[in-house]
Amino acid sequence: MNKAIRQLTFLFLITLSTGYGYTNAIGVSVPDTWNTLWEFDKHPLHFNTYDHAEGMNIIVYTGYKSQDIHRTFDPETVWRYGAVFETYYRELNENTALYAAIDFGNTIHNQQFRSIEKNFYAPYIGFTDTTIGDFQYNGPLIDFFFSRDFGKRITWGLGINYGVERGIKDVFTRAESRELNSDVTSSLRFRPVSFLSVDGWFRRYHGRTALEAVKEYQDAQVQTWLGYLAYRMENPGSSVDMERNKDGYELGTGLLFEQPDGPFSAYLGFSNGAEENDARKGTKSVASERGYWQRNTSEGQIWLNYKLAEASWSLFGTMVHIEDWGKTGIYEALFFETDESRYMAGIGLQLTAIKNTRLEIMARAGSHTWDFHNYLKSQSQTREENEWRISFDFDIHPFPVVSYTGGFSVEKQPLHFTWDIPSLTRYLVQAGIEYQWGFNRICPVLVWGVENAKGLDEENTIWQIRLSVMR
Repeated sequence: MNKAIRQLTFLFLITLSTGYGYTNAIGVSVPDTWNTLWEFDKHPLHFNTYDHAEGMNIIVYTGYKSQDIHRTFDPETVWRYGAVFETYYRELNENTALYAAIDFGNTIHNQQFRSIEKNFYAPYIGFTDTTIGDFQYNGPLIDFFFSRDFGKRITWGLGINYGVERGIKDVFTRAESRELNSDVTSSLRFRPVSFLSVDGWFRRYHGRTALEAVKEYQDAQVQTWLGYLAYRMENPGSSVDMERNKDGYELGTGLLFEQPDGPFSAYLGFSNGAEENDARKGTKSVASERGYWQRNTSEGQIWLNYKLAEASWSLFGTMVHIEDWGKTGIYEALFFETDESRYMAGIGLQLTAIKNTRLEIMARAGSHTWDFHNYLKSQSQTREENEWRISFDFDIHPFPVVSYTGGFSVEKQPLHFTWDIPSLTRYLVQAGIEYQWGFNRICPVLVWGVENAKGLDEENTIWQIRLSVMR
């Protein structure tokens, strides 16, 4: 995949997708690129393998998604616009690699029904009011990755992710949200022999979300939801404050097999983590506990790469298992349990035999299961869905200063058990051009997509325009 498409997909999916498993700043997971086999934010030692344009980049973007297919507390449309300033050097000096970026983003949720949350369905304890309105979120998101070699056998890596965001819902009952997240990962790689590396990493993250509903024409009326199905009415007031906190960690290890000058490489990694969340109503001095929930996660991944001059291929697989449970804040009664599993395998092929042309084909498939029990409502929901994705990308250089990029993908996306439908089918098309202007490369890119579901006439529309200036 060409560099422009990689960058676009990286930002595009941050904008329009929700996170899986762990989340970083602003509650959004940095996703896999189309043929990257690990998540970019989870292992600082891996980022220097990321196929990203080196140097300093300025990116201006805007995007839109109509959500004609949505859940009760989801917005009907989502707008996003902003700018990213980033720098990336795979070899800052002989022993050091560096990536740093700051994203000044703005997100607008139109016609958000009652929810005062950015994503009501992400936590198991959420808050709503009685209004319908537009929510606007803005704030900076900072990413920093650093790695340094100490001799030929030891490499140390550091990843820092930090974000602050404020949201305002300006309707008859004014609502405001403030979110702060920090995420730090430290990694160490040891090479006992030339073809083997042993990795270890520790990740620690923290998040705090403060919500406030303020009286305008009538007292603010807030509901606290436990496990999506049951809720309690809070006492109306001129101002109702809510707060949620999370703390988590992840500990992992991996083995990298790589021939110094050979075409073959392989990686095997495992990690375990835990996350604690609590929610309360009121300010800290007079807070009343509303609930607590915990997440335990296990993850494993494996990939094989074989690179030749005119063709390269890769095989990969991943497994994630998540266990969630929660208790109420007043009586400390167990109110839900969830068991979630995801298995995925795929193959990628890159062809460069045609002059000035690069083609990439990728296919992946797997399954996603949920087993959810809400004990307050005595209801259970079990869902098992297959998922798959096929993508094709090209990069053509007909002239020294001009190149054309493009691609398309088709994907079946399983939906969380809180949806009334099992899955969506997503189609994405991308097209762009790179033009060399002095020491800069200018790259405008357009993305268009559509999502539909079997048996529904409605569909979701996606588009994004992005302009990159790369030095």
